[in-house]
Amino acid sequence: TDFDKADQIANISLVVSGPASAALGLLDHKPLGFVSRLGLDPGKVGGLSATRARFTFPLRHDLTVNQLQVVAASNLRDIAISGIFNRYNLTNGDLSLRVDRERMEVSGKVAVQGVPTQVTWQEEFSPAPGQPQSRYKVSGTVDDAGRKALGYPLDPYVTGPVKAGHFHGPASPGV
Repeated sequence: TDFDKADQIANISLVVSGPASAALGLLDHKPLGFVSRLGLDPGKVGGLSATRARFTFPLRHDLTVNQLQVVAASNLRDIAISGIFNRYNLTNGDLSLRVDRERMEVSGKVAVQGVPTQVTWQEEFSPAPGQPQSRYKVSGTVDDAGRKALGYPLDPYVTGPVKAGHFHGPASPGV
């Protein structure tokens, strides 16, 4: 409809399932770049995804990211990513991801170096001055073997299972 108007608008909705690397590659395609701006290579992410996305934009040859409206949500299963922070391997991920032009939110369960954890991550793509770009919380119960795998062997000072968590960013509801 509205073909009689000078500016034509595309409104594309899709649902895709398959390799997580393919879904993340879609969200990383120019001009979006959602994944690579986080330092991740979509091709190095293992696992499966079911993604719902909606793109709305003017049909122009000189389209800019500011003219693009995008909302996507993915259920990610069996996610595996090696070398996070050049140090940690993530496996057995069962995550939910939501992304739009302003922010990304990821939450769910993942094993870090084999240690089961709960993760919440919020990333602001263009934070206001003085506001953080990243907020994340990782929590779980870590035993002796888990502490050693994570690079924090604390025995004989700490032994046995201990609830632990790491938080980065200012206090905020939900994170």
